[in-house]
Amino acid sequence: MKKKYVIWVILFLVGCTAPDIIILNKFPEGKTILLTMLNGIDKVQEINHNSFRLMPNSIVSLKFIETTQNTIQFELIPESTGKIEFFLYTTSYNFPETTPIKFELSDSGYSITNKNQLIAQSDTISLSPNKKKVIKLQKDASLLKISINCDVIYINNIFLNATEYLIIRTDEKLSAVIQGIDYLNNFWKKLKKISSVSLIRNRARR
Repeated sequence: MKKKYVIWVILFLVGCTAPDIIILNKFPEGKTILLTMLNGIDKVQEINHNSFRLMPNSIVSLKFIETTQNTIQFELIPESTGKIEFFLYTTSYNFPETTPIKFELSDSGYSITNKNQLIAQSDTISLSPNKKKVIKLQKDASLLKISINCDVIYINNIFLNATEYLIIRTDEKLSAVIQGIDYLNNFWKKLKKISSVSLIRNRARR
């Protein structure tokens, strides 16, 4: 209880003093996200507590409070043609030339790179203006699972310590809305699964 109180005090102070930070998902409790504008406050427009608009040439960092290994889900609605990139990071400002994981989606297809090495590419999934894409990024141990609507891409041997941050970058043409952001700590999901299995076994023993 004390820890949650401290977190809310920090969020309140951040919201009052930092014009380049937007607090998303203040409720429900445990789903809070800090959105930091990395290249100008005019590049992002807050729509409501769970959605925002990215302008062309914008870079933002999403920090998922109290989690490290995440399953992240959101809806992407492009408002023009162009390209958007998603980077999974352990730390907010760790943005080197050699990126751990980059997922790129554009009007000509998608690509996924690991440390600047291309590991997946196709033109079968692409962006179209005003056509919504439901995107889910799931990092579990060394497996990365990327879902785009009903299409699922599995990538093995991805050794990334955490997915505490998601950095998003648009090119000079694309503007887009991101909405319905939700995330789950994979650790708790596993714990619940283990607890359920233990409960079933205990009942069976009786």
